[in-house]
Amino acid sequence: MGRTRLGVRSAGPTALALLMALAAAAGSPARPPPDADLTALAPYLSQLVRLAAVDPNLAATLVPDVWIDSLTDAALAVEAETVETASSRVAAPRWPIGPWASPASMVKTIEGVDPRAVAALYRAIAPRVSQRCRARGASLAICERAMRSAGSRLCARSVLDRANGRSSEAITPTQRQLAGLGPAVVSALRGRIHSVGSGLWGPAWRD
Repeated sequence: MGRTRLGVRSAGPTALALLMALAAAAGSPARPPPDADLTALAPYLSQLVRLAAVDPNLAATLVPDVWIDSLTDAALAVEAETVETASSRVAAPRWPIGPWASPASMVKTIEGVDPRAVAALYRAIAPRVSQRCRARGASLAICERAMRSAGSRLCARSVLDRANGRSSEAITPTQRQLAGLGPAVVSALRGRIHSVGSGLWGPAWRD
């Protein structure tokens, strides 16, 4: 899997796929530069999410605008993707990936994410998300629609089926990339994304 950098206007869709996983990784509380490599941000995001569980408004002040831009760019990119041919191959990545030595270590990280804290942090930065969306000529409603659409695509049953080798249904490049991480990672990520979406937009957010 390629390395993705936050802070770049053309942030790749991988950023959204890994955001939840990165949020709970353990490490140093030191604040990295805004353009740090995505995998290098894992330790800081861990501290940020833990702070959000206690004081989301304070945590929100530590989120740079370029990270918000990367989140919205990634969501819009995932929403705009078209499906590939049904025969597109799901390639397994080479481990380690960033701080994760194996799929099991990534699953442990994902399952350590507090969906309520992530949802609280997003609500706290929502006014700034709206500002950043307007700066791109979009509304908050458009950006949040893209986030729901992207989340729904990442949670799709077809991704888990491809990860298990049970389906040849055509999927998008990001879905294929996620499926390549394996069924355990896909299943864990689906659960956490669904929980965050439900906390933000209600249980029917994927409808």
